Amino acid sequence: MLTGSPRDAGLRLGEAVADAGHASNWAGFRIDIPVSIVGALALFPIKGHTETINHITTDSTDFELMQGYREIYAHAWAQRPDLGSRMAPLMA
Repeated sequence: MLTGSPRDAGLRLGEAVADAGHASNWAGFRIDIPVSIVGALALFPIKGHTETINHITTDSTDFELMQGYREIYAHAWAQRPDLGSRMAPLMA
């Protein structure tokens, strides 16, 4: 659950990703997936409304979340086409 300041929520999310990787001894752990999700959340267009983001990420279907992440990346790519080669692996 994303509560508190965005900075604190980000730290907790990063720690949770690291904990999951360490718990699995990194065997079969695809770091690209959590990195791409963290990247999408960092680009999320709503800032300072943690409860709204929590509601969206909790109540959306998997399809809706994936579509939302795609739209976030597409918008970022349109705004910064120079980053396209760096964003492509995350978008995949």
